[in-house]
Amino acid sequence: MKNLIYITVSTGIGGAGEIGHMTIEVDGPRCACGNTGCLEVLASGTAVAREAIRRLRDGKQIHPG
Repeated sequence: MKNLIYITVSTGIGGAGEIGHMTIEVDGPRCACGNTGCLEVLASGTAVAREAIRRLRDGKQIHPG
């Protein structure tokens, strides 16, 4: 195999080079690592669940896709 990329998405986002802690949204929410707008705080399984709970509490419907 010449090239390989392996990324895990679960409660966090893992892979080579701390990919989960790359800044995706400069003014985004604070991550546990202390940075703001990390991929992990925006797109991990934990982040998706947190956003769903927030929307339900705000009385919004959650639509798939």
